[in-house]
Order: sequence, then C-alpha cells, then structure tokens
Amino acid sequence: MGKLVFDLMDIKASPGTRRNDALQALLRANALDPHRVAALDPLVIDEDAQTLTATYFLLNAAGEKYVDADRARGLAKEQRTVSLVSHPREHDLA
Repeated sequence: MGKLVFDLMDIKASPGTRRNDALQALLRANALDPHRVAALDPLVIDEDAQTLTATYFLLNAAGEKYVDADRARGLAKEQRTVSLVSHPREHDLA
C-alpha cells in the first residue's frame, strides 16, 4: 500500500479527456468539488490511512473564492483531508 500522488494539472490542461473526467469523478465521489481543488497542488491518496488530501479553495459568505489577506495575491485555501470513499482504481487511475 502506501501513498498515491496525482498531478491535477490534467484537470486544467486536458478538459474533456478520459483522464480529466476520471480525476473529476474521483474528486466528486469523495465529496470534493473539482472546481474548488487547486490544480497546482498534488492530490494525495494515503492507502494505509484510507484518506484523500487536496488543497481546497475557501469560499466567502457569498459562495465565492476570495483573496487571502495574508497572502500577496493568492486565493484563500486550506489542506482538506477526507475519508477515501472511492479509490482511484474505481476510476481507472491506479
């Protein structure tokens, strides 16, 4: 077992491809909105702990992404870890 790491740039760089669709389906199946996952940061699956960790954009009260006052120009985000409900194998990713 161990950790699987996925480069999410495929979501931004290859819309409409099988890999893009599979990555988005994996995120949705694990209760993460693909539009809120930062593509520049990796997606990490810890098979031993049965968790998925991604960098997730935060939303303001109006439901919009916002600039983090503590970061020069970056959007507010956090590391979000969820229980692994759907494994990448179920989406032909591992």
